[in-house]
Amino acid sequence: MHAVLPNARDGFEVFDLQTGTVLTSRHADRQFAAMSVVKLLIALDALARNNWVTPDGDTLITPQDMVTGYRYLTDQVPGPDRDLLLGALADAPRIASDGFKQYFGIPDGLPHTTWAIKQGWGTSGSQAVMESTGLVGSDLRQLQPRGRSVSHVIHLTP
Repeated sequence: MHAVLPNARDGFEVFDLQTGTVLTSRHADRQFAAMSVVKLLIALDALARNNWVTPDGDTLITPQDMVTGYRYLTDQVPGPDRDLLLGALADAPRIASDGFKQYFGIPDGLPHTTWAIKQGWGTSGSQAVMESTGLVGSDLRQLQPRGRSVSHVIHLTP
């Protein structure tokens, strides 16, 4: 990525849900504007507390925050709610409703792998932001929390 975008700010964390270990990370505690990736965290919060208050300004997240959210989704959200969210993430369309091509990051990088993604894009100040987050692994559709192999979070700021 840095060969193409030398000034890009990035951060990622890859977490193995079976072993409970971080496989690799880079700048995983670096905060970025959340874009629409925060919608997954809003859904989890709404399920957990049955409420949500819109914050002022950009919501800031880290790759570690997103891994925590995905771990909560796979390990603690009750089956029907988890299945609803994972189904929506697994059925993300190639072209978003605003016309943006959202198969970047995980879908482009892992084209022959099963995944469930939440992408985000937009601007924060004068910076363009693209985020790719999700769960990957061939058994993802089985919706068994400990069956998922890796949670992968990437953030790119070109």
